[in-house]
Amino acid sequence: MKNDSEIFDAQAATESGFGMLLGALAGINMIRGVGMLDHGRAVSMEKMIYDNEVCGMIQRLINGITVTDETLAVDFIKENKFNAAGILGSDLTFNWFRKELFVPSQDIIGRTSYTKYAESGSKEIFERAREKKDQILDAYKAPQIDAHTLAEMRRILIQYAEKKGEQIPDFIFND
Repeated sequence: MKNDSEIFDAQAATESGFGMLLGALAGINMIRGVGMLDHGRAVSMEKMIYDNEVCGMIQRLINGITVTDETLAVDFIKENKFNAAGILGSDLTFNWFRKELFVPSQDIIGRTSYTKYAESGSKEIFERAREKKDQILDAYKAPQIDAHTLAEMRRILIQYAEKKGEQIPDFIFND
């Protein structure tokens, strides 16, 4: 997915959103370039978080609507004598609604009134994505890798680099 914008802005969001949607509608089953900016020369973690929300919406769209007697609740409707209030307020309807509906994260894609938006600080999408990124990074705990596995990883990297006539920079191993 190509993105010409140099920063995460409305242009970047529009280009990536439509690019991902068109790819998905064309049958592509893997999206690349999530978070990318400036023709792929930069990556924004905030845009990556936004793009993840868009991917979720696109995935829901592509999955479509399954139409069966079960999803239409034909028997349930007959049993309830076509009583709309009882059917709409039922656990069955609620459970299908929760399963079928995709609601983007309110942390990123604002879904409130203007009044609530203003009351919560009038944060634009970039700021909300930055806060979400900070929450994710603050909560992240790096997995512990045993010394043997690290040594083996180092050996493989060095061997591959030597084969290519390159050297692995020292900072990669954090010694």
